[in-house]
Amino acid sequence: MKISELKDDLISLGLEDNIGLAELLDLAVIARNTPYKISVLVSGPAGLGKSHLAKTVLDLFPTEDIITTSRMTPASLVRQGDLRDKVLFIYEKFEDQQFAQYIRELITEGEVNYSTANGDYKLLGPTTLIETTANSEIFGIENRSRCFVGWINMSQRARDNIQLMQKAHRTMKGYQFQCLANSLKDKHREFQKGLDRSITVDIPYAEEIQFNANVYHAPRILARVLNLISIVAYFQQQDRDVKTRNGNKYIEASKEDFLEAKNILISAHVEEDDLLVPRDVLEFIESLRGIRRELSQSKTFSRKQVETALSENSLFRKYKVVAKYLRTLASLGFVNELPVRGLKNRVDYAFAEDFPAGSSDSLVRNCYSTLSIA
Repeated sequence: MKISELKDDLISLGLEDNIGLAELLDLAVIARNTPYKISVLVSGPAGLGKSHLAKTVLDLFPTEDIITTSRMTPASLVRQGDLRDKVLFIYEKFEDQQFAQYIRELITEGEVNYSTANGDYKLLGPTTLIETTANSEIFGIENRSRCFVGWINMSQRARDNIQLMQKAHRTMKGYQFQCLANSLKDKHREFQKGLDRSITVDIPYAEEIQFNANVYHAPRILARVLNLISIVAYFQQQDRDVKTRNGNKYIEASKEDFLEAKNILISAHVEEDDLLVPRDVLEFIESLRGIRRELSQSKTFSRKQVETALSENSLFRKYKVVAKYLRTLASLGFVNELPVRGLKNRVDYAFAEDFPAGSSDSLVRNCYSTLSIA
């Protein structure tokens, strides 16, 4: 099976609006019994299909490999015993710092040791983690930096499609859809049985992969990207030449695998940690769009003019942070800074030719869009 066929099947299951996240989730579960484990955290407002997305993908895999829970204490987690090659799916996650620490140890160290008056316990990993929540802060910065953090599609089209699907499932289309879903479940589970778990993946060009941007947590992000490239190749192993080295079988990841992984990550809606233009900056751009005509009556405008033109209930006017955001837009090339002659601390601004027009969606690029092979 090729990645393109996986994508088509996920679209058939009604996941087109979140196709990047759906592919990422599927490959994360495929990777559960390989050295290339990746974990995915899914965030977004209630009612937009976070748990439905995850459960639809997980339904393509054997139930005995998936541990599903909505509430689990740290003590009950460590009593699971052995989570190697398993997927821990926690939907509607709640905040628990001790639990988050154990999860972090499980992902990074591969085991958790827990002592009580009744005895010592050891939880074996590493495991694949999939979590959903309406509050992404619950994940914690340390856990977020170890996982891909996705944001559910919140567009009006996605919301409309959810309602259309809800209504269609109450008609004959719902029965037909369930038949298709059962067929795809059998197809994918049979495909997974044919994967050779002993095959490893080499990335011949790994040393040439780079970010063309200053990315926070770059080493951890790159480690996840390399694992994703490997699992893209692993998924398509049946179409690759299998080589042998010291008695061990391996395949080589092609540059097409790199591009496939990059496309998946670009198409996924990612959390703010991996955005090149943060959401608060996008909100400021929207505010400037609303008053651009007023500011453009003269060639330049000042920070004070922006504060005056903003509405009384503007977040930026309220907190007097206009100067900070104007400097940020200047660093991005969206406005030009123009020092005023004779006034030491006075800076005026002018809109650059490429000041964003239209929707801000075109600016929501994540750091993965800057990946390249040197």
